Amino acid sequence: FTRYIAKSAPWSHENITFDSFSGPRTIYLPEGKLTWRVKKRGRGDWSGTVSLVVTFLVDGKIVKKVPISGKIKIRQRVVRASRDLPKGHILQRDDLIVTSEMTYYPLGESVDEPKSILGMKLVRPVKEAQAITKSMVRRPPAVKKGERVTILAENSRFRIMTLGMVLEEGAIGDQVRVINLSSGKQIFATVKGHGRVCVKF
Repeated sequence: FTRYIAKSAPWSHENITFDSFSGPRTIYLPEGKLTWRVKKRGRGDWSGTVSLVVTFLVDGKIVKKVPISGKIKIRQRVVRASRDLPKGHILQRDDLIVTSEMTYYPLGESVDEPKSILGMKLVRPVKEAQAITKSMVRRPPAVKKGERVTILAENSRFRIMTLGMVLEEGAIGDQVRVINLSSGKQIFATVKGHGRVCVKF
């Protein structure tokens, strides 16, 4: 059981702990050339309660199927708040601590690397020691409503720049509504950076 889990699970062997095991102590099989196959039951993660079926073959013929199971903990890095943080706060390194925790199940959207969220804005308040999840943060806006920006319109043959005004805030990569100040037309553009948006045509 332990060797199969260590080989098949997506977690490194050092981050797996086997908590308990359930299966027969003795298995009686007929004489002959013995081989076996192991297959995982169900579609769950390789953590918590994991169930396997061991199929025993003697001289190439199936003679017995034995269910076995065990409970598995995995070690995970979890980024937590070092103190109470308000909504709208831009995350800095000293706002975050990293813990190493043994859990029965993956922690879903929890962030495991501080640098992946540095400079991002909290979309809700966070309490001290609370785990930071991906849904709690977003990139801070690179353009704000009412701000004048440079509109870059380009294709494979042309590259044109003009001035525009943003009608809604947006982070890099977001689609925002922009007024072309030359034509007065409203367009959708992709935010490329502070004061810069791009339109493909």
